[in-house]
Amino acid sequence: MASKSQDTTVTGDTSKPEKKLITLTSSDNVDIEVEREVLQCFSLIKDMLDDLGDPENGDTIPIANVSARVLKKVIEWCTHHRNDPRPSADDKVEGRDETTGPNTDRKKIEISEWDQEFLKVDEQEMLFEILLAANYLDIKALLDLCCMAVANIVKACVTPEKIRAKFGIENDFTPEEEEQIRRENEWAEQPE
Repeated sequence: MASKSQDTTVTGDTSKPEKKLITLTSSDNVDIEVEREVLQCFSLIKDMLDDLGDPENGDTIPIANVSARVLKKVIEWCTHHRNDPRPSADDKVEGRDETTGPNTDRKKIEISEWDQEFLKVDEQEMLFEILLAANYLDIKALLDLCCMAVANIVKACVTPEKIRAKFGIENDFTPEEEEQIRRENEWAEQPE
């Protein structure tokens, strides 16, 4: 059995009354304490706590699919955005119009300055791990943010070759297949 390490992450102002802390256990067995209020961003955990109540003394909530380093980044984002309004199920997806479908405008999607700094991670793999964690924990706003960041990376690559190089994708098309695809999609490569 792997040993647990304790990493106490207490967020918020310490001059205020003590906040209710919940302990999460990452996939690599690190315990991280988080204010219950911050966990309202985590729809998966929020729903569980609403249904089952807070864990008893010493009990932790296992987060089986998320490592400690990724969980800390997710908590950092949720702490910063904890007072943001929660999207309702009726909210429209930004960039989507009910009559025309997805927004096909090729401009970059705007991301706040704080979120841009947050997304400046050491490696591209970390961005994808945060994206997967946001999906697993059902943090829609963070998932949308990560997807926008990936979309902006793809848009900046411009050509299929640059996209393959950026994401380490092997080209499995023969030169003939690639040429046929280019001919069929010439309209997409024309300058705006």
